[in-house]
Amino acid sequence: AARMEGKSEGRSCAGKTRTRLLPLLAVLVVVGIVVAVIVATTGGDDAPVSPNAGTSEEAAAFFAASDVRLQRHSQREDGDDGWWLLLDTPEPVLCATNHGTDTLQTMEMSAPADVHGVLLTVDDDDALSLTLTAFLSSGRVYRARYAEVALAAGDGGDDGVYDLDLGDPTATAMAALPTPAAAGMDVSVSVSDVSDAAATVELSSSVAVVSNFRVARDAGGGVLDANDEGVQLVRPSMTEPREEHVLEVVGLAPSTPFAVQITLIDAAGVVARLEAAADPALTFTTTAASTVIPDAWVNVALASAGGTIAGRSSNWGGGSDGSSFGASKAIDGRGNTAWSSNGDGNDAWIEVALGGGEQQVVGVGFWTRTMTSSSRTSRVEALDAAGASLGQFDIPDASKMYSFALDAPATTGAVRFDVVASNGGNTGAVEVAVYVDGDA
Repeated sequence: AARMEGKSEGRSCAGKTRTRLLPLLAVLVVVGIVVAVIVATTGGDDAPVSPNAGTSEEAAAFFAASDVRLQRHSQREDGDDGWWLLLDTPEPVLCATNHGTDTLQTMEMSAPADVHGVLLTVDDDDALSLTLTAFLSSGRVYRARYAEVALAAGDGGDDGVYDLDLGDPTATAMAALPTPAAAGMDVSVSVSDVSDAAATVELSSSVAVVSNFRVARDAGGGVLDANDEGVQLVRPSMTEPREEHVLEVVGLAPSTPFAVQITLIDAAGVVARLEAAADPALTFTTTAASTVIPDAWVNVALASAGGTIAGRSSNWGGGSDGSSFGASKAIDGRGNTAWSSNGDGNDAWIEVALGGGEQQVVGVGFWTRTMTSSSRTSRVEALDAAGASLGQFDIPDASKMYSFALDAPATTGAVRFDVVASNGGNTGAVEVAVYVDGDA
């Protein structure tokens, strides 16, 4: 939670008994305040302990392996000058930043990342008390508190960047998380628009919060399957807390029961968790598959089939193909990772060299990524290694892979996908596919 301090001052009064009681009462008041803060933050002894919660030693190791820095920028081309909190983590996470007594900010990401940047709403000469909370795909919640630092403009040098040392944090693993009700949050949830590959989860809260949704196969009774490699950690795109949340969860397997776990954080740093085991409204079963590719089709774009990245327009944040949003994520066969361009919009493209070399291609597939209000591709063009068009294809939504048969088979050793139409931003792909006929 954001750091809170209580002070009590007693005034002298006539009478020895009353004078002696005042310090004692002051101590009791302070103790009461501290206990209240602890209960509000952790839920107290009755708060359920989260499965696979981790230890404070593991949390300390996580933040020790992270690169957390505070920078003041004064010459940014995008005009976003000010104090930036920059965070690189050893694994992709969703994060939240509490500072002051009532400010909560996040990076506008809907999926975990290992590179984070938040433009803080602070001014030069402010005293900054900073708390970082990291939400992991495993369900663990790690927290780091930093000692108060005094912000100063600094000269920034030739590049206009001034670094300020935050020092070493105090790190903890948040094992006991209260229910929203115990944390003073009145919430309601529902799941609707369930299809063979997607569902919409809605949450309303009486307190403005940032929400984090974990979705996995239902192991029974609303318990998330710990062995589900396709578990998703997602968040509605936001940079500050709000009361209404709508999230479209995509990439789900058909005819499968799922459960949702929701972890909330508010501006005071209070973290609460709602489990599907306690609220059946957070369980649902996807419908039967609506489209099925021919059994003989084999996706030779997959890395597991020997496919490799031959080129891309860019990777988000200038990362490598193997970074958290690098191009290799489009051929890893996983629905909970994605390649993201670095804001390329309709100029985004990715090229895959086929496993097995030159082959006769009979079909292609494309699964667009999305950030709710941007980054969704609605039309792509596929081209062979010589740049000849294999056709343009409409992508109805971001819920799953859409596959298409070519008008005529084409012999090529690589296929490039060009974004033709989108709603802009960090366009990219969850997965791409290039099919050959395994029976041919």
